[in-house]
Parts: sequence; structure tokens; C-alpha cells
Amino acid sequence: MAAEAAHSGERGIRLKPSDTQQWLRQQRPGFPTRTYSLSGWFKAVGLKQGGDKGAHARLYVHVLYKDRKYEEGTQSYYDIPDGTYDWRRFAVRIVPNPAWTVSDLWVTVTGQFAEGELLCDDISVEPAMPMGGASALDWENAMSCRVLTDMS
Repeated sequence: MAAEAAHSGERGIRLKPSDTQQWLRQQRPGFPTRTYSLSGWFKAVGLKQGGDKGAHARLYVHVLYKDRKYEEGTQSYYDIPDGTYDWRRFAVRIVPNPAWTVSDLWVTVTGQFAEGELLCDDISVEPAMPMGGASALDWENAMSCRVLTDMS
């Protein structure tokens, strides 16, 4: 991607129409078990996914756990909308299983679409903003605290 087409910095991702799935994945180790927000900036030019089975444009994350099978991982994604639009931030909330230790996050931008272009830049994983304190996983030290749920 040319620098002038990037959201910031020098490089980003550009997906073009394809009959096969395209993706870029980054494996990121070392995340404590807590709630996160995965976000990225996307720009679409005539993006049309079509009705074909398997057609998609997606921001995707796999949460893998220490000493657990891949199939037991947690998956979250955000489907990128069709159309033409300037840079927009899309995000997905990552809520891991609190009983297991997170080993890796697999962050993926993927697409298989009929028409247009999808540009992506500035992917980040950050601790999620608390949602009113309703989830203990929103807390930074969630795995070392004691939660009382019966106040009777």
C-alpha cells in the first residue's frame, strides 16, 4: 500500500477481489486473562462481498489457551460492511474464558469478496474500557481478586 493511502505510518494492508480467501495474521503471546478490545481502521472503495457462500471481509481474533486444544479457543469477529467510505474504526470485544490462562491471540484481517478494495491500518489490541464494572474480567487484576456475588 502506498504511504498516501495509509491511515498513519508508512504501510497498511490492501485486499483486492479474489475467488479465494486472503488473510494476514499476527500471533501475539503474553496477554493476561482479561477483556480486550481489538480494533483497526478500514477504508473501502466499492467493496461488494456478494451473495457467494464464503464471501466476507472480517476483523477476526482467536484466543488460545495454555494446555488447551485449539478447538477450545474463543473466537470473536467483526464483519466489515460493504460500500465506499473513508477511514472508519471498527472494533470487537474479546472476552476470554476466565478459567483458563491465555497463551496467544491470533489477530487476523481476512477477505474473500467480489468487487472493490479494502484497506486496513493501525490494528491494535488494548484493555477494554470497563462497561460499568459488570464484568470482573474488565479489571486489571481480575484473576487475583475475590468476587462476592451473594450479598445476602
